[in-house]
Amino acid sequence: MKKIKNVSKAKKIGFFVFLVLSILTVIFIFSNSMKNGEASSADSEWLSELVANIINSIFKTSLAPVDTAAPVRTFAHFSEFALLAFCLSGAFYNLFEKAKKYFPWVFITTVTVALIDETIQLFSEGRAFQLFDIFIDSSGGIFGFLFFLLIISIFTKNKNG
Repeated sequence: MKKIKNVSKAKKIGFFVFLVLSILTVIFIFSNSMKNGEASSADSEWLSELVANIINSIFKTSLAPVDTAAPVRTFAHFSEFALLAFCLSGAFYNLFEKAKKYFPWVFITTVTVALIDETIQLFSEGRAFQLFDIFIDSSGGIFGFLFFLLIISIFTKNKNG
């Protein structure tokens, strides 16, 4: 705990900002899981239609929303948890700076949120617990952590060079 007391004011503010963003991301994730199957499907259909329309206009194809539904849902899971891990990484980075010290916390927290997220769906009508989603969520978490490290290394290199 002594190490945290010696953290600069800027680092404490950075920690707080990223912690709040992490909490807001978890709230967003859980609120989506609390939707019943019908509402969740409606959200997915709307987004799938948007994606199909964008792809069709760019590539002059004739994809139907049903063609993009599974990839859109998978990408949504991946992205939510990539964002969560990115924000968690920012919070822990401001305390520890060394990735090997905070990666376990980021990963454990991300997987725990994924497990809770899928468990919430057991209590939402028309939804189910999906092990595959936990895998996708965890993969998104690893990506978010690695993306954070990339951004930090770019900023650190530019700052020092």
